[in-house]
Amino acid sequence: MWMNKDEALQERLRVIRKGFFRKLPSRLTRIEDNKNQWLQSQDQEAYAAFYRDIHSLAGSASTFGAEELGMQARELTNMLKTFAQAPLPNETQRQTIDALLANLHQIVEAHVQ
Repeated sequence: MWMNKDEALQERLRVIRKGFFRKLPSRLTRIEDNKNQWLQSQDQEAYAAFYRDIHSLAGSASTFGAEELGMQARELTNMLKTFAQAPLPNETQRQTIDALLANLHQIVEAHVQ
């Protein structure tokens, strides 16, 4: 069966979207690893990797129709901006970061199932 150009494009987008959602669990694992490295090493490069991954997730989630995931990632991105050249987060801020990451995990689990 032949597809017209629009159908072929829609099929390609569906495949890309499916791949995005399939990769989310490993992407969140990498984000968690970057967060832990930043908090343990207090290194700006580790912070930058953590921030970049969250920022990228915020943009790509919205692109692929995962609005709730994108909103949560943007909220975390906005919080992380305060640490670009500031000391590490205090305990309350760490708990907020962890809670936002937990929300991301829950949203991803709902999409993956």
